[in-house]
Amino acid sequence: MAFDPEPLTTARSALTALLASLKAEANELAGGEFMITSNKEVAEVLYERLGLVASAQRQAYKARGPAKRMHKTTNEATLLQMQGPAPAAAVILAHRKANKELDDVRPTYGSLVDL
Repeated sequence: MAFDPEPLTTARSALTALLASLKAEANELAGGEFMITSNKEVAEVLYERLGLVASAQRQAYKARGPAKRMHKTTNEATLLQMQGPAPAAAVILAHRKANKELDDVRPTYGSLVDL
């Protein structure tokens, strides 16, 4: 059985271009560059640069460490909550979804050879 890698290559190229576009848009909305794949930097953008506040329930859920310091969560539910007041949150969500889709189309060549 022959395998045609062209559809995967096309999908990978389209997703890579989309990721670059979303990253540029997120940087513009954030007022500067940041690593969109870093939860720590995303939290800094949302909570410090843009001044957003997660719900008290979400903040309490993420309490960490002996001093119960609050960890600023950047999970999907929190980003969904923030996307109205912060368009950057919607762009970050779209980037995460596209990045996951890119992971799904990256071929594992060993398994493709077995087909």
